Amino acid sequence: MARKVKRKTLVRKLDRIFSEYIRERDTDNRGYGKCCTSSKTIHKSKGHAGHFISRRFMCTRWDEENVHLQSAYDNTFLAGRQYEYALFLNQKYHADKATELLIKSRETCKFSTDELQEMIEHYKSLLEKL
Repeated sequence: MARKVKRKTLVRKLDRIFSEYIRERDTDNRGYGKCCTSSKTIHKSKGHAGHFISRRFMCTRWDEENVHLQSAYDNTFLAGRQYEYALFLNQKYHADKATELLIKSRETCKFSTDELQEMIEHYKSLLEKL
């Protein structure tokens, strides 16, 4: 009988696949894209999948509109440059996108292991299409 996969393991696996998907999505066929906060051109291997709302908020952790290619420097050493990130979101989507994500992050979300597994398969298939 197969051992049941732990939730923590699925979350880590989904984080890894989602991060890879975001970095692929936000770069060209050579692997270069613009940082969402500084507009510097960076290679996907040097960039992060930077979250506007922290990953600790599960409702927005895997929200594609909350996560974009971001330079490792901006994400790590400049705390994600939240003000610039909010301006980027409001310009890319609509004027209240940053506020909308903040409200969504305050909701309570608990993903089941089946839902996590479905999201893993979803992002795997999206990666194959890119």
